[in-house]
Amino acid sequence: MTAMTGSLAALAVAAFAFVASHLALPVPAVRQRLTAALGEYGYLALYSALSIALFVWMVAAYAAAPEMPLWTAPTGLRHLALSVMLPAVLLFVCGYTQRNPTAVVLDRFAGEQPYGITRVSRHPVMWGVGLWAIAHIIANDDATSLILFLAIGFLAFAGAGLIDRRRAETGGEAWRRLKDRTSNLPFAALAQGRAGAGLARTVAEIGAWRLLLGATLYAAFIFAHPWIAGVPAFRP
Repeated sequence: MTAMTGSLAALAVAAFAFVASHLALPVPAVRQRLTAALGEYGYLALYSALSIALFVWMVAAYAAAPEMPLWTAPTGLRHLALSVMLPAVLLFVCGYTQRNPTAVVLDRFAGEQPYGITRVSRHPVMWGVGLWAIAHIIANDDATSLILFLAIGFLAFAGAGLIDRRRAETGGEAWRRLKDRTSNLPFAALAQGRAGAGLARTVAEIGAWRLLLGATLYAAFIFAHPWIAGVPAFRP
């Protein structure tokens, strides 16, 4: 076990394995072979089990890695990180409580107009995770945090692009219609007038309760940060 944790090299290997598994297993050729051998549910079980195991390994390697300060993050960057975390949590909450192409089967969107959070971004969960990673990269000043959050952030943003690529190959006209009316980059389709509605209608479709839930979770995370991460969210 000590060979798998306890050093920056072990953390880097765990982070690489975690990212690589998520990028490689969903590749159509790989998925088709595994599905043929294991069946659809067998493939999903393998994917889930491997993801959990590699995530646990990465977190354990992060916790066991030695501290190696790289620089001193100024107070302004820490405040910026707290600001970035609010839209990160809102995107994450809205993405998990409304239908979007990241979380549901594409066929459910066939012929539909964008709605709610999909008008903001067709990958709200990925952007939520990616912004969370960015916030922690700029707020932390050690090598272990840099490795961990770079891996998570890269996976989130690269994953969004790969989902678009796979949907383009398999989604047909339904995906093309949805892509034309939405954007990966948050608010781009709204700004370009492609989303089919303005900001006010989009907010109404998302619902005040989702925004309130996201804001509440954001406040709860800040309050609980000393117990979750071992350090307060507000640091001088």
